[in-house]
Amino acid sequence: VLNAGRVDAGDVIGASLGFGLSLNDSFSVLLSYDHSYVFQTRRNGGVMSGSTPLQIGTLGLGGTWRTSPRTSYSLFVGIGVTDDAPDVSVSLRVPVTFDLFR
Repeated sequence: VLNAGRVDAGDVIGASLGFGLSLNDSFSVLLSYDHSYVFQTRRNGGVMSGSTPLQIGTLGLGGTWRTSPRTSYSLFVGIGVTDDAPDVSVSLRVPVTFDLFR
């Protein structure tokens, strides 16, 4: 069994800014920016070799379309704007509301 000692993954400081605009009663758009700074990983109190700080910046574009009082569709595309961020991320969500006690 390999004993790596005490490993402290890098702490993260982050900030986000976003803007949402409802175009009508069933469609809205979103523009956002998220930035995180990840500190170096430490092992046994010292900086781990090969560990470098990371700058992760993502520009987000999205939209939500409400098709009924119970259902909506949300599409979000994240575009990496720094070297350490993923190039593109896409998410599709379909939240559905249930009334259990009716």
